[in-house]
Amino acid sequence: MPSLVQISEEDVRGLLKWDHTFKAVECALEGVTRGWVSQTSQWMSLGQTENIMIILPGYLNHEKYGGIAYKFFTIFPSNDRPMFTHIALMNENSGEIKAMIFGNDITEWRTAAASVVATKHLIGARPQKILAICGAGAEGRAHAVAFQHFFNYEQVRIWNRTPSRAQKLVEALNHNLSQPIFLAAETVEECLKNADVIVTATPGDDVIVQLKWVKPGAHINAIGVSSTGTELDIPTYKAGHVYVDSIENVKHRLQHLQAHGIQFKAQIGDLITKSAVPPESTEITIFQSLGMGSEDCAMARMIYDLHMNKFKTAS
Repeated sequence: MPSLVQISEEDVRGLLKWDHTFKAVECALEGVTRGWVSQTSQWMSLGQTENIMIILPGYLNHEKYGGIAYKFFTIFPSNDRPMFTHIALMNENSGEIKAMIFGNDITEWRTAAASVVATKHLIGARPQKILAICGAGAEGRAHAVAFQHFFNYEQVRIWNRTPSRAQKLVEALNHNLSQPIFLAAETVEECLKNADVIVTATPGDDVIVQLKWVKPGAHINAIGVSSTGTELDIPTYKAGHVYVDSIENVKHRLQHLQAHGIQFKAQIGDLITKSAVPPESTEITIFQSLGMGSEDCAMARMIYDLHMNKFKTAS
């Protein structure tokens, strides 16, 4: 039996690059529309605790990014490091596990990359000067770095419920810059004022964005969502054109939005393949990110190939 390849947290961090990540995630999103993807998800509570386990199996039929994988992760909210994630990548011919890959950083990067892909296809070549990010955790940081890498904003504002966390992140991101681009906002309203693009990266239990703070034509990437809560108020959803990574995901995880009459215009893959077109530039657009096993599959295949090529070169 072939030996199992272990790709550690340190290995993954040394291999991740934004341009590679963007292409892998865009392929997975396109694959949903083109029928290249099979995927599902399962969530379960661990006994009578607030701790949960989530499993995301995915299959992607693609020469470069394809494979069979499943991501499993645990969330223990009271721990100093609440989440641990691993991705098992399978042999496509036998079904055996060929690699076990540490997945925390992969999850952060692929989630930010999905938002970048959605923004690219919904805004197009329209000018983007101001980015607003609500949430200064791991996803807030990943989105700040990814969006600045691809879009080069004049100003990036960051808000967090704990102001010191936003300030600490801003200081870290501005380090070595000749002029500060990242700014800490004291309130959500201040953060969102005249923002061209908005990212909400909080747990999703509480509404933080109100429609009156969102300018016409803004694009929102909503990352956090729970089974009952949302980061955006219902008027914002109703005023916007809402897009998702997978319509199948809507049936399982956004029933509470459907109960409010929220309609989902299309999948991001539909925009990539031109089977759907974005609305007029004056309309608010929303990407409700949910995450997919196929994205993890594409990322695992990418990391595995980069790791094995590095190993071959070294030997």
